[in-house]
Amino acid sequence: MTAFVDLFEGIREQGGRELGLTEWFTIDQVKNDIFGHLTRDRQQQYSDSEWAKSNAPNGTTVVNPLFTLALHAGLSLEMGIPIRTTEEVTAFNYGYDSVTWNAPIPVGGKIRARVTVTAVDERRPGHFMAKVRVDYEVEGATEPAVVAETALYCLPPHEVEEVKAD
Repeated sequence: MTAFVDLFEGIREQGGRELGLTEWFTIDQVKNDIFGHLTRDRQQQYSDSEWAKSNAPNGTTVVNPLFTLALHAGLSLEMGIPIRTTEEVTAFNYGYDSVTWNAPIPVGGKIRARVTVTAVDERRPGHFMAKVRVDYEVEGATEPAVVAETALYCLPPHEVEEVKAD
């Protein structure tokens, strides 16, 4: 348990500091279409390249904004988020405090994610709430396209097992 608490004390000391930055990556039309199919969200601006050529401001489809939020889990290790489920800690996505979409992300455009832990609070002994800000930047843009502030609730795994047993 000491290593678990030490982990969060270390993160608390880094509050407000950038923890990680992904490499540049793209979301192509195939991935965007798969996300649209799985979520049953096939709006033209996300899925119809021909329509976008003459109707979209940048002439291309855009990444479904909810797709960017779905990327959090898959990119968390690369982004440097040190809060993940291990033998010492179980982390739950507690939800989003806010999400701001400043600009659409063009399909095929280069994007990257920047992560910052903004706060860590000990809710009760061994239970921590971490506030994490993720900025999705588009290459060449002056401000992030998406800013998501999320909360992670973290506790010792044995407590999760006790709850499951009830």
